[in-house]
Amino acid sequence: MGPDLALSLVNLSDAGARLVLAALLTVGQSVEMEFLAPGWSQPVRRSGVVVWGRRLEDETFQAGISFSKNLSAAELGGLCPTREP
Repeated sequence: MGPDLALSLVNLSDAGARLVLAALLTVGQSVEMEFLAPGWSQPVRRSGVVVWGRRLEDETFQAGISFSKNLSAAELGGLCPTREP
């Protein structure tokens, strides 16, 4: 695995993620990602490909990542829990 460029996770779906990064990634570039939900002992790992990227005004970057394998409902639910009303 290469350097950790992620500064924050903006959004996450079963099929991909949008991240704020310390460096610009190239469209088509392969990436490896790990997500660790509170209380989990092992991270969820996904490989993916950069589908878009752009520079932000504060000299950070955003990128859209498409996962090579979708997150399962259980994985997504653990990473993005919903609150009961």
